[in-house]
Amino acid sequence: MDPAFEKAAYALAQKGDISGLVKSDFGYHIIRLDDIDPADVTPLSDVKDDIRLALQQEQAADRFYAQSTQLAEVAFEEANGLEPAAEAVNAKMQFTDYFALDNAQGLMARPQIQQALDSYDVRENGLNSELIELSGEHAIVVRLDDVKPEKQLSFAEVKDQVQATLAAEKGRQQAQEKADQLVVQLEQTGTLDQGDYVFSDAQVINRVSQQQAVSELAFSLPQPNETGASYGVTQNRQGDIVVVALDNVINPAMPDISPQSQMADRVARAMSNMSLSATLEALREQVDVTYAEVDAQQ
Repeated sequence: MDPAFEKAAYALAQKGDISGLVKSDFGYHIIRLDDIDPADVTPLSDVKDDIRLALQQEQAADRFYAQSTQLAEVAFEEANGLEPAAEAVNAKMQFTDYFALDNAQGLMARPQIQQALDSYDVRENGLNSELIELSGEHAIVVRLDDVKPEKQLSFAEVKDQVQATLAAEKGRQQAQEKADQLVVQLEQTGTLDQGDYVFSDAQVINRVSQQQAVSELAFSLPQPNETGASYGVTQNRQGDIVVVALDNVINPAMPDISPQSQMADRVARAMSNMSLSATLEALREQVDVTYAEVDAQQ
């Protein structure tokens, strides 16, 4: 409130008291005290834990800011190595093996770190990077110990990797072929006569599921009928080829939409708002409004 108004208002002590004439920056006032609403003070015991947590977070934020500032300063001043910067903030350096920027994993795949590693000072001059703030409580400085130019690996260097990749691909192809055979058998007989393959216990899944590929397949299969289930093949999150049997479709319970239900009330309000908005928009487009401006002087 205006200081003069506030002083006069808080000078009134009893309900019904009336002030004298009060002049403020907004004019002249006569103030009457109608009621007093006492302040609601929360007991310390109710907010003690919240206060302690807030203070701890504030202290942690101050300490993080101080340490990150010190880290940035020492990393800049001693730009030819990370040892002084790590010692300044009592942190340990971490080392990675060689990796390509377009194939980085984990923390090194962060865009900010990628950009720092590919900067001229870091890549060409071998200096420490600037402080990289990854979040409100996580900062890092990086440097390159060594850079190897891109090259085509010899067959001897990739032989084991190629063999593993080919073996895995061949295994997936064989699993896919076997799964397709099992689906044909199931569609013809409705049973598995090979003891090496059994279905897991039945599970109820929704459209949104951790096993999304299985869920999408299940919801795309034909609805089962009296003759048996519907079958399909997909790959689960673990990379395994799986055969899915759709045994039953459970229709969800429909909400009450009678005229007296809350759903009907919400729908009616929504439709009313839409109708009102459409009417106002039509009026704005069809009606011309003319008005005159009058200058008022005091």
